[in-house]
Amino acid sequence: MICRANFEAFCDSRFAEFKGDRRSAIKFGAKVGMSQLEVDTIRRLAGITNQNFRKKLTKEDKEAIYKDYTENKMTYDAIGKKYGVSKVSVFYAVSKVLRDKVRKE
Repeated sequence: MICRANFEAFCDSRFAEFKGDRRSAIKFGAKVGMSQLEVDTIRRLAGITNQNFRKKLTKEDKEAIYKDYTENKMTYDAIGKKYGVSKVSVFYAVSKVLRDKVRKE
């Protein structure tokens, strides 16, 4: 937890310490005794990040991802870069299509 003086200093600087990429902000937060959650919260409340922006995959995208993974033998990372989503999103897309195929049978 940060002290009041540090928080007031952050406010005065308009949270400039947190405006870079997330990793550098977390490193800075660790130096002053903040957890990752506290850093993320400050970045969200200061308007530095937008938590609502996440690309939504359509059903067709998910099926294409599943095809790329199974037939084209692409990695999660390569597929994620191709569709502009994270590796976790690719994993869930593959899992959902596979689950739907199993339920149909």
